[in-house]
Amino acid sequence: MKTVTNWVNGIVTDKAKLAHWLSRQFVGEMLAAQRVQKLSTKVSGKLKPVIERIAKDEAMHAGWVKSLLVSRNLPIPEVTYDDDRYWQAVFKDVNESIPNVLALGAHAEKMRLHRIKAIVGDTRFDEDIRAVFSKILPDEEFHAKAFSAAAGKNALERTREN
Repeated sequence: MKTVTNWVNGIVTDKAKLAHWLSRQFVGEMLAAQRVQKLSTKVSGKLKPVIERIAKDEAMHAGWVKSLLVSRNLPIPEVTYDDDRYWQAVFKDVNESIPNVLALGAHAEKMRLHRIKAIVGDTRFDEDIRAVFSKILPDEEFHAKAFSAAAGKNALERTREN
């Protein structure tokens, strides 16, 4: 398994890998916005505005990452659910109950935070990249906490391996 340090060292020195990763970030943020927006239609009460906020945040993050792609003259990828191979594996053998879905979101956000923090703290990345991910970081920290709290301990434990 690749460590975050190895991953950072691999993309910070390779423009093609960095461009590919930024492209995948845009797709991931767009898919997250769509997925979380869909989830917001299935929840109610105090949780609904939280999930709606997260969906809006993800869409905003996609816009910020898109600006990085544009400033580097990189193509804006089409976003399709064919790009969703990762989530197919994550949902394998998991009951798609609301707590489980929230727990999977919490795990995903927590994993993502490791890379975002590494980028923000590494001066080898261009300042614009660090600036965008510095803006994304507090939102993703909030998302991880919100999803974790809403999912509950049991669902977090049930889905940890996925």
